[in-house]
Amino acid sequence: MKGFLCALEHQSLKFEKRQMRAVIGFILAGLLTYPGAVLGQSGANQTASADLLIAYYTMTGTTRSLAQIVAQGANEVEGINVTLKPIEAVTVEDLRAADGIILGSPTYYANMAGPMKTFIDSIGLEHDSEFLGGKIGGAFATGGGSGGGKEHVIVSLLLAMINTGMMVAGPAYGDGQNGYALPGAAATDPGTPDEFSATEVEDARRLGRRISEIALSLVD
Repeated sequence: MKGFLCALEHQSLKFEKRQMRAVIGFILAGLLTYPGAVLGQSGANQTASADLLIAYYTMTGTTRSLAQIVAQGANEVEGINVTLKPIEAVTVEDLRAADGIILGSPTYYANMAGPMKTFIDSIGLEHDSEFLGGKIGGAFATGGGSGGGKEHVIVSLLLAMINTGMMVAGPAYGDGQNGYALPGAAATDPGTPDEFSATEVEDARRLGRRISEIALSLVD
């Protein structure tokens, strides 16, 4: 009886070893055949990328100049591919392809410019209310005076984005734990397109950087 039990235990150990070898072989086979899996490498080493569309309307060139500064801030973020376009050249395919969208407009009678409003309206009227959920948006505005409705233009652009399902953000200040954020960036037309104040320039760059960083976090 004792010999029978010893033989049974020996057979059981052999069976367990075969099972373990089979499990290890299955795991290794899965690692080698899984797309993109390479032993000894980490997926964290692969740099994430995201596409940012900066679209603007300009008549005198001021808003285009501010858009270029926003793009400079965005390009400071590694992995961001920036497309800068006047709103007349933007297509619904551009919107679909972007992970982040920043819109900019001059201020006309405390409202966004007509061509920008026409484009936004076309999203619903001509493209069956294109849903842009999962994307992050931001906005900026220019105007002829210190007031005049620039903040109203920014908020109107952000609300339009929210209505398409997008999330929105503005330039942030502080150390990441304590600080504040603005709804967007704004600049006063100085008479020539490239004479913005240092604060206006930094606001625009911060906007580009923050929307880019959030876009990357959403696709990572």
